[in-house]
Amino acid sequence: MQKIHRREDIKLRLKDKILELMKSEGYRPMTEGEILVALDLDIKETDLLLKTL
Repeated sequence: MQKIHRREDIKLRLKDKILELMKSEGYRPMTEGEILVALDLDIKETDLLLKTL
């Protein structure tokens, strides 16, 4: 249970950092939903990769 809460916390902090960087670099910021979906996919792929190693 602790791992799930930590992952959500990391995901939210990453989302904030991504939005900040996109704005500072002049890119059209992704929506929060787009970022969270992208982070979810990445986390799932990483978990799958770690399980196969």
